[in-house]
Amino acid sequence: MEEISNKQQAQRQANSVREFREYLDRLEKESVLTLSIDQRQRVDEHLDQTLAALAKRFDIDLTESQRQISLGMRVISALGGLALCIALFLFFDRIWGLVTTPVQIAILIAIPLVLLAATEFAAERERTLYFASLLSLVALASFVLDLSVLGTIFNITPSHKAFLAWGAFALILAYRFRLRLLLVAGLLSVLAFLSATLMTWQGWNWLTFGERPENFIGPGLILFAITRFRSMPEFDSVFRVIGLLAVFIPLQSRLARSRPGF
Repeated sequence: MEEISNKQQAQRQANSVREFREYLDRLEKESVLTLSIDQRQRVDEHLDQTLAALAKRFDIDLTESQRQISLGMRVISALGGLALCIALFLFFDRIWGLVTTPVQIAILIAIPLVLLAATEFAAERERTLYFASLLSLVALASFVLDLSVLGTIFNITPSHKAFLAWGAFALILAYRFRLRLLLVAGLLSVLAFLSATLMTWQGWNWLTFGERPENFIGPGLILFAITRFRSMPEFDSVFRVIGLLAVFIPLQSRLARSRPGF
């Protein structure tokens, strides 16, 4: 997984090479810098060799069209993961009453494990991580569904601690496979857990944590500050965005309610 963690750095280097070539073309057109045919050929060969070496080792976008295709594939992967989650839920909803309780428990335990193994298998054999991202989303959805169904089977009282379990599972997958979408899901679950915990400390029902958005401000500041002490640049922007949203959305909600007419 070391190559995956260095992919963004390689992409930035490829972008710099492409921007340098475009800027060099503009300088020549404006007659600011004129290279001989031999000099320009050697520069182009060096740039081509650099891009070829990066493309051989990493799955990066060398052109703008490739970048747009990659973005489209990421969107398709997310939608495909969502479709698989819905299909999985509908399938088991249809057959669930036809199987015994031990079989139900065995299925609930087996599905996340099988999906985790499939995610690991896909991640080791593809550089793009499209299939790994899709399978990891389904694995997370199955884990969320598993805890809910197991709680129903054993008549366990719903608890806000489920958010912590879901968040931990999502964060483990995110850091294992360097997946930002899983990181977002994990951070949102952790924020929900912390907010619900604050509600229970105040003597409120944890299910009403959405009615007190100001409880998200403290955890949001923590998420934003974490980027100062971490060494994973590809995830820093996600921490900052989620942290700032957790701070500004409650503040905006409070300001909107304090205005006349609200």
